[in-house]
Amino acid sequence: MDSGAALRVGKTTLKSVIRKTYVLDTNVLLHDPTAVTAFKQHHVVIPMTVLEELDHIKDRPDKTVSREARIAIQMIDKVVDNATPQQIQEGVGVPGTSLDGSPLGTLAIYPDQRMADNSAVPYLDDTQAQANDNRIINVALRLQAEHPNEFVCLVTKDINMRIKAKGSGLAHVEDYRRDRVLDDIDLLAKGYEHIEGDFWSTISEVDTLREGDCTLHRIPRKSLPQAYPNMFLYDDQQFMAFVKRVEREYVYLRCDSRDNLMNRRFWGLVPRNLEQAMAMSLLADDNVDMTVMTGPPARARPCWHWPTGCTPSSSRSATPS
Repeated sequence: MDSGAALRVGKTTLKSVIRKTYVLDTNVLLHDPTAVTAFKQHHVVIPMTVLEELDHIKDRPDKTVSREARIAIQMIDKVVDNATPQQIQEGVGVPGTSLDGSPLGTLAIYPDQRMADNSAVPYLDDTQAQANDNRIINVALRLQAEHPNEFVCLVTKDINMRIKAKGSGLAHVEDYRRDRVLDDIDLLAKGYEHIEGDFWSTISEVDTLREGDCTLHRIPRKSLPQAYPNMFLYDDQQFMAFVKRVEREYVYLRCDSRDNLMNRRFWGLVPRNLEQAMAMSLLADDNVDMTVMTGPPARARPCWHWPTGCTPSSSRSATPS
């Protein structure tokens, strides 16, 4: 290479971030009153119907949900307080939403009470039984029709509403998941492993020893390389075991009876399936410092929180970990 040759410096063109529009349902703001700040540099739209629902909810006797409604209203007020009516409908900058020098995210209020049926745009009827949900979906459908080349998404925690929106022709519908402790929750260990066939037929070497009042079976780690402490193992026969600890060369198992685990009572509760039985056993084990449980917000899971002092973290099928 000629040392006197001039160096060429090529310009790198950064792709601009595609601005997206998110229409929020009322339950999103009740779930997280600060949700308007969660969408960074994007455009957040709150239908007038949502404000009306928040207004009704803030006066309910239920102090928890009424408090969340008031906080959400105050958060919206801080953003649009000094804006003109036209600015509020077009979008007001949301403080703290700029990402690496990008423009601020914006918040707009959509006057959906002015909307009427338009044969060119899908429109859900506003009968009393479904009026509010349908009006919110109609806002997203209208924005999608007005901006066909842009990303328009309805965000709601209502599963049925998400189905209705998709069935009505809305291309993008999402759950609100900002409150997840883990983003890659699918990468979490399940907390158990099912082994096909007979477990003991796959083990060529085993030693039995006593530690206090506990009988442990020691097997070579190469026979169970995926094992980690506090996980459960079961096979297609009656084998059921708990991994007590894992060392460099060996895995120590504490065997249990599947029937015994299923018939145990935990704080007066009886497990409905093997997964629940394993999860309850971990929660009741004083030697397990922390148990991460994921599952839908059903009535059974909150019952476990009371005696254990747990806090729900996300929404997935219930599995011990």
